Amino acid sequence: MIDGNQYFFAVHLSKKYSFSKKVDTKYYKTEISNIRDEEYQVYEMEELEKNEEFKEATSKDFAGYFEVRKNQHIRDYE
Repeated sequence: MIDGNQYFFAVHLSKKYSFSKKVDTKYYKTEISNIRDEEYQVYEMEELEKNEEFKEATSKDFAGYFEVRKNQHIRDYE
C-alpha cells in the first residue's frame, strides 16, 4: 500500500519470528515501511537486515518449492 510518501509492505507468515506479530492461529505478519512505528510493530528494511533471525529466515532457498507446487497443481487450472 502506498499512502502519500509512505509505503507499507505486509508479509504473511505461518511461523512466529521476533520480527512478526500474531494475527491468528499459525498466522503472523511482518510489516515493512519506510517509516518505523514501534506501537504497530512496523519495521524499516534497514532494521530487519540487521536482525539475525530475519537474515536466517530469508537466506533459505525456495527456488525449487514453487516449481514443485506448480507441477502438483498444474491440472487444477485446465
